[in-house]
Amino acid sequence: MQTYFTKILIWVFFLILSLLTTTSIQANTSLNHQSFQRVIQDPIPLNLEEVVNSIKVSTMCLENKIDGEIIVSIHVSSSGAVEQLFVKKSPNAELSEACQKKLMNLRFVPATNVRGEAINVWTTLTIRISLGRERC
Repeated sequence: MQTYFTKILIWVFFLILSLLTTTSIQANTSLNHQSFQRVIQDPIPLNLEEVVNSIKVSTMCLENKIDGEIIVSIHVSSSGAVEQLFVKKSPNAELSEACQKKLMNLRFVPATNVRGEAINVWTTLTIRISLGRERC
């Protein structure tokens, strides 16, 4: 009886192990060419102040005193260039458009992985607009 029970436990163990292995292989094969990597150093903006100061707020925004935070997600390449960006939150569509155009000029020290290699990552920046004066 004990031998039969032991055989069943071993069989169940190997069944679960094979299911876990199969699941992880399927998960890995369903990913695109970019795999997830651990980031050791986040990207560091090099010209953030210069780019933010170059954002021109429209007259309508100034007259109506439209200000607030603009939260932007930015895809930074392994060379430190902005590949893509999108506005996650903004008080006004015109402010969003003005920020998007200028933020494409940002340059970064790229993020690095555990091996010290530069990697592509997404990062988030918050830009605060206050009565026509831009700051980070």
